[in-house]
Amino acid sequence: MKVRRTLDNDLDIVEVAQLIAKECNGLPLALITISRAMACKKTVEKWNHAIQILKKSAFEFSSMGKEVCPLLKSGYDSLASDTLRYCLLYCNLFSEDYKIEKRDLIGFCIGEGFFDAYEDGYSKIGNLLRACLLEEEDDDHLKMYDVIRDMVLWIACEIEKEKGTFLVQTSVGLTETPEIEKWEGVKRMSLMGNQIENLLEIPSCPHLSTLFLNKNS
Repeated sequence: MKVRRTLDNDLDIVEVAQLIAKECNGLPLALITISRAMACKKTVEKWNHAIQILKKSAFEFSSMGKEVCPLLKSGYDSLASDTLRYCLLYCNLFSEDYKIEKRDLIGFCIGEGFFDAYEDGYSKIGNLLRACLLEEEDDDHLKMYDVIRDMVLWIACEIEKEKGTFLVQTSVGLTETPEIEKWEGVKRMSLMGNQIENLLEIPSCPHLSTLFLNKNS
């Protein structure tokens, strides 16, 4: 591959490439697509820039939105039901690297009407694990691969944008909530991991069914 020639010519780039591979969590599809995008990048500065953008948001990375996210989305599209898709989208409400407790997730999804009962929820989560769209942290907790979470955020924020279903701003240093006007049509919102102390105004949010404010000040 062309990227191999680039790596062979600069050991500093090799170190950055290892960080990029780690960010991809070993997912072959993401690794192959990113290596193709990076093959023409000949300086360590360009590779360092790429890893910073990739950490910030995968769909802003060179060709990620146009190439990687749609490719990864094929796994999302091939899920057997809308219930599984909505459960996966729901997981993007949790902060990056957050350990999602299975029982909590199932309880939330029962409240949203995605699952009928806890037994049904454990079965559905098993389907997402087998599809490699969720990762089992231990018997009781789940995590999302970074690139999968970026893909899910891309779906929630871009593809679902017209529906106004999701508003996700986790761990971005907010000290105040988003403008009240943005709340009106939102169904599911997460502002986890910020420094918000108060709701300065009373929002009008007749459609809101889930609001995560934990891990704020």
